[in-house]
Formats: sequence, structure tokens, C-alpha cells
Amino acid sequence: MRRALAGLLFVPFAMGCGLVFGISSGELDPDALGDGGRADVATDSNPPTDAPVKCDDPLLIDDLEDGNAAIPRCAGRQGAWSVFNDETAGGTQSPSPGAPFTLGTPGAPESSKFAAHTSGRGYKKAGMRFALNQVPGSERETYDASGYSGIRFRAKMAEPLQKVYLNVRDKSRDPAGGVCTPGVCGDLFGEGFPVTTEWQEFKVTWDKLEPDKDAGAAKVDSAHVYAIDFHVYSQEMIAFDFWVDDVAFLP
Repeated sequence: MRRALAGLLFVPFAMGCGLVFGISSGELDPDALGDGGRADVATDSNPPTDAPVKCDDPLLIDDLEDGNAAIPRCAGRQGAWSVFNDETAGGTQSPSPGAPFTLGTPGAPESSKFAAHTSGRGYKKAGMRFALNQVPGSERETYDASGYSGIRFRAKMAEPLQKVYLNVRDKSRDPAGGVCTPGVCGDLFGEGFPVTTEWQEFKVTWDKLEPDKDAGAAKVDSAHVYAIDFHVYSQEMIAFDFWVDDVAFLP
């Protein structure tokens, strides 16, 4: 992410503040190129079962209030949350890859019961993602998100030690799409943002997301999105503990 994070906004919830701040220039977005893409090309380990029909708000992807890992089946979406990491020997992550994805509590704001949550240590890269179009027991398919301008979500960390990165896993750069070439596959469009110990709302539009390298597609293929990733990255492999809630598309 060589460009300043002009497209990323956040709204602090502390003290009921409604101010919106722009985020200053950031670092590169370490993505799958840094770990060989091993975890990133894996099939999600938690395909949805019978998510309740809940489509009062087509923009809302998941507020986690149904208490399970499946995103609500709404506006053609179906999928589930899962975790991933770079598979560094000796690392630990909770929930662990391959195990059922369990939710954290409470969510945001305090009246919310659940949020997506992962913690651990010993990895350079670790995080969680949700698929947008994956039926039980099958590979992920793409979802047409071209009718939306971007995505918003709320996030916090136990300790404000690192940035959290959002990556869009689209057909142009996910190896599953069969489009990208070596050196481009896994170099996902994304942005990094500073997360504090207080819940904040972040908004980012597709056109503000960038890969690390100039090769390959120039913009997000929003008509063919597999999944959305949230991850931390640290060369020192320090402990991580972060939460995500109330994920929705921007109109």
C-alpha cells in the first residue's frame, strides 16, 4: 500500500464520539506473498450449515448475533468464518485452523453479544476470514459485490500493538480464480489500519485498495469476490488478539 490511506475512515465509539478521521500514510500490506500463500489458498474449514434466513438489511454481511460461524443467507450470500495462519512451527492460534470457529463475547457495542475473534502468538501472519459464496462441503465460489462501493466493519484489539489488515480475495488475485500468474497470485488488494482497545468503525471503498506490487490487475474485481480476510502481521511474531464485528457492504 504505497498510497496514503485516504479511503479508510474510522469512527471511535468511546464517549459516544461521532467524529470521522482520515488515516495517515501506512505500511505495505503483508499478504500471501510473505508466507508462500499456504494458508491463504486452503479451503475454508467451516462451511455453513443451516444459517437462518435473515435479510432485513441486504447491506449487512454479518453482525454475528446469530451466535454461529455462518454468515446469514442474504442477497445471494452464503459462507462462514474461519481462521488461517502462516503455519510457522510452534505457533498457536485460537480458534485453531480446522477446528469449529467459535465467537468471542461481547461484541460491539457493549449491547452486542458476539463478535469474530482470534488470538495467539508465534506467527508472522494470522487472521480470520469469511467466504461470501460457499455451500457446505464444497469449494468457494465468487460473489458479485459490484453493486456495492466497498465495505465497513468494527474492530478492536486487546493491545494496540499492530495494524490489522483487510484483504479482498477476488478472482484476479486468488489462485482459485485461475487468472493470476506466479508473483501475482496471492498479492491481494488491501489496506492496513490502526486498531485500538476501543471499538471503532472503519470504512473502505474498493477503489482505494491496492496490492503490494504493480503487476497484475489494477483494481479489485468486485464482481468476483471469494472472501474477505482480516489479519495481523509481525516480523517479531508477537502475540495478537483482535476482534471484528458488524461487517457490511457500503452502498
